[in-house]
Amino acid sequence: MKKMLLSLTAVSMLASSAATVSCTYTMKAKSEFVKSIQKIINIANVSAEAQILTSNNTSDTKLAIDDYSNNSRKINGIEYSTTNANIGYSYTLDNFSGMKASQFLPKEDLTLSLSNNPNDDNTRMDRYLFKNYGSNWVNNINSSSIKNGETHKGKKTGSSSITSTASLVSSIIGVVLGSDFSVSEAGFLNDNIATILNQLPNNTKESLAKTLDGLSVKFETLPESFKESFSNPLTKYVGQRKTKFEAITDISKNFWTEIFKKDTGENSTNEKVGTLNKMSSALQYIFTLLWYIQEYADIIDTKITPDNLTYVLNQEIDANDVKNYDQINLNKTFKILNNFLNPGRDTRKAKNLVIVLFGIPTSEGEFKPKSNIIVEPIFQALSSNSSSTPETYGLKSNQSKMFGLNITEIIKFLNDILKANNSLPKEIVKEIIRLLGVLQEILASENKDTYTIIQSLLNEAVFKPLTEEGKSVLLIGDILYLLAESVNAKNDNRVVIDSAPLLKISSLSGSQNPFGALYDGGLLKSIFQTINYFTTKDGSSEPMFSDVVIKNFKDLSSIFNTKMNIIFTQMLNIDYDNNMQFLYGLKNSSIATIVDTISKQFIDPIEGKEYFLDLGAIRNIILSLFSSSYSSISIGKEPSYENPNNLFATLKVVSAALRNQSVKFGDTEVNNSKSIVNVLGLDPTNPNKFIGGSIFDAIAQAYGHGVMVDGKPTEMPEKRENTIKMISVMLEGISWMSKSSERQYYNDNFGHFFDQQNWTTQIISYTNFDKIHNDAEIKYNLIYQNKKYKIKETYQVTLKRDKVPLNESIGNKYFYITNLTRK
Repeated sequence: MKKMLLSLTAVSMLASSAATVSCTYTMKAKSEFVKSIQKIINIANVSAEAQILTSNNTSDTKLAIDDYSNNSRKINGIEYSTTNANIGYSYTLDNFSGMKASQFLPKEDLTLSLSNNPNDDNTRMDRYLFKNYGSNWVNNINSSSIKNGETHKGKKTGSSSITSTASLVSSIIGVVLGSDFSVSEAGFLNDNIATILNQLPNNTKESLAKTLDGLSVKFETLPESFKESFSNPLTKYVGQRKTKFEAITDISKNFWTEIFKKDTGENSTNEKVGTLNKMSSALQYIFTLLWYIQEYADIIDTKITPDNLTYVLNQEIDANDVKNYDQINLNKTFKILNNFLNPGRDTRKAKNLVIVLFGIPTSEGEFKPKSNIIVEPIFQALSSNSSSTPETYGLKSNQSKMFGLNITEIIKFLNDILKANNSLPKEIVKEIIRLLGVLQEILASENKDTYTIIQSLLNEAVFKPLTEEGKSVLLIGDILYLLAESVNAKNDNRVVIDSAPLLKISSLSGSQNPFGALYDGGLLKSIFQTINYFTTKDGSSEPMFSDVVIKNFKDLSSIFNTKMNIIFTQMLNIDYDNNMQFLYGLKNSSIATIVDTISKQFIDPIEGKEYFLDLGAIRNIILSLFSSSYSSISIGKEPSYENPNNLFATLKVVSAALRNQSVKFGDTEVNNSKSIVNVLGLDPTNPNKFIGGSIFDAIAQAYGHGVMVDGKPTEMPEKRENTIKMISVMLEGISWMSKSSERQYYNDNFGHFFDQQNWTTQIISYTNFDKIHNDAEIKYNLIYQNKKYKIKETYQVTLKRDKVPLNESIGNKYFYITNLTRK
């Protein structure tokens, strides 16, 4: 089909000319004669338009179009000139082939049914040509004097390989996992696996088999530490009288320790283990935070205080916490996230999440946290990774030195200066004295190491002002504000650093609002400008933050509501044309609206059902890869593999099936591709059951079949409903990529080019049209016009039909395009 468009001109011209030769010009009215020529032109336009739209956008002697020049007309990033359309040739053919014939041809050219509507097989352009002109057009591509391989180099398409692959996978998932997964679904796969594999070309099968063999070597032995990495991290704290704060801090510390750990690079195995440990600890860290924040879902709309944090964090870990970790409540999680991302006029809702994560819990009894759950584990990890014990400082020590300076004397000296100097604003003097008092209090309480001192200062200078009422930013805001004013004054009062947001965190404002400045008060913009000023002051380096970032990421609210098109194209340099068409549908969305849209997938306004991210089921499936379903597996004449893990066994067996090799599971031999279903868990001796601990068994448990509860297999229908919901949301997302996002990309970028209402023709001349023994020629103008943007581009098309020998009486030569000239 893809060869059609260049060749169909030749085919249709043959049919048209044969019909015309049987009647001379004198036997027809002039209008009918012109209609015959117009019919040829109508078909030729398909080929001519394809050549115009797929020509490369650089002038080249090999181009099909004479007098070519690039007259690009981009409006809002979309090309509207045919000279720079640069569309992929095959993609153009596919789209023209699938368009209705009535879009190219007048009604009189179509064969009508009794109801005066075009027949169904005439609906598509390729079907029309096939029916009316036969199948030979496929072989007539060389009838055109313009060779596609030399002239058409357009690259743009309206679909991505990512979407194509995802759609293929989703179709399989939809059939096998869309409504349930039990022995019945596995049996369906068992009956159809050979058909699926037969769709692959032999060379593809062999290539895939080699790839799987290469992967299998890497997974033949899986360290036991891998299993531990995927376990529920809260399980070990049950019954140990450990609080949630201790558990969260411990899990978080492990994550940061892995991040700060230096790679030894001793061997590739250790490197892979280290990478996996980092990934698993990162996932545990993220899911631990998700489990933690959902504890506040019931009070997230109220004012959360440090006392609320203490109430939650000082609770001991129990079995319910383990269960809740394994089932992240999506309704609660999205409610909290939506409050943070889009709080409306009540920014207190957004502040609550900041308090939950960065607030300092109130000390109570033996519960005396040094900082919040985010920062304290970081400093614990830094301390444990230090090559030597951090130096400690204290006012009770005779040394009383920090970084080689006597702290006691410094504090006393500064206090004396401040009391004697009245030149500074009283608000700033007050802040400096408060800062010195805080430092003095920190050091006087007990010996402190460097990290603890830094933590304490961060608490007082950042986290308490950000999360508690009536707390100032401890001099930082004053310094930044005065600095911005000074820099602007030195630059003739030009705004180099926007000082207005900094005033909101300065004591000079009289009423500090650190969170308001950060969330929707433009604070980030001022911070970015300050950093840029100092990093580029000597002119030797580029700004750290671009103008685009400064303009659009002024504060947290701006980040959450910036159009994704700006983030994609101007910050991440994503080119939609380069296999990223599936992102195009997000261009007018924002982070806030995307999260809100996803959250609505899990809201049941009628029944109020709650859905969960079933980490327990996901973990069970992952751990099934480490299990051994068979005591031995042998492939062909190869030595048997004893107790192979399921991941290794699956890779080897799929590779064998692709090569049509037999596989022996214990004493049972399978000689066809059904071995794939067997290695995944369908018992080769009894197709009505799964092998315990297999991959299929783990997937079935995700649907609530045979879930182990107190050592007994139990049916849990609610898990099936939840899993089906997760699968359906995923499939809807993949469907949206092609049916919505890529369709929008097509409509915006190509719709005006493929719309035949924008193309018209004008006949210039024709010679020897009715004389088969002479060379015949038709010249006409093909005009593309976009009235909205006042674009008009004209191409002169020349069609030629070679003469037939005088001794022949049948006109069997084709019209073909010999020239395209831009006028």
